[in-house]
Parts: sequence; structure tokens; C-alpha cells
Amino acid sequence: MKKGIIAVALFCMLTTLFIGCSGESRTYASILIYNNQEYIGDNLVAKSQYPNVNQVGSVSKMVRTNQLPTKEFSSNQLSKGTKIYQVDENTLLANWDNERYKLFERKKSS
Repeated sequence: MKKGIIAVALFCMLTTLFIGCSGESRTYASILIYNNQEYIGDNLVAKSQYPNVNQVGSVSKMVRTNQLPTKEFSSNQLSKGTKIYQVDENTLLANWDNERYKLFERKKSS
């Protein structure tokens, strides 16, 4: 009886592993599009570090995490309506919670 349970469990694990690895799955970093530029999400920072920031907009569309956002104010991590603030031309902040922002840095051209 135990051999049968072990065999079924092993079969299920191998099947799950095979299915998970067989499809081509792509993931992207946390991305936000602003002024036709990609900004890559990095760390969470305390709001107290940035007391005087100006809101430049809010996320208009959230795409799937495995999809590359392409439209203005779209993101693959931030929910629709998340407020976006600009620190300088290379740095944006996204409202994360009551105490923190998510920091986004403009992607360098390759």
C-alpha cells in the first residue's frame, strides 16, 4: 500500500515538474512606462526620504507579470490607480503603502 502511495506521489511531482518546465515562460523585472521610457523597479524606500515629490500621474493599466508593458503609465507589477511621483529625470516613485515608495530607475539605453 505504501509503495502505491509513494509511486502516485512521485508520478504527480514529476508530472508537475515536466509541465512547469516544458512551456516557455518569461518573466520581467518590475517595469513602469513613463514618457515612453522603461523604468525598472528596485527597492522600497521610506516616504520620509522623499518629503517633497510631485505626482506626475497614476498607473493606467496593469499587465500580466510575464508581459512587457508598452503603453504610457502601464506596469507589470503596480495596480491600476497607483500614484506615480517624479524625483528627477531618472527616478520615479510609486506609492507602495502608507510608509513606503517603490523606487524606479530609468533603464539605461543599450
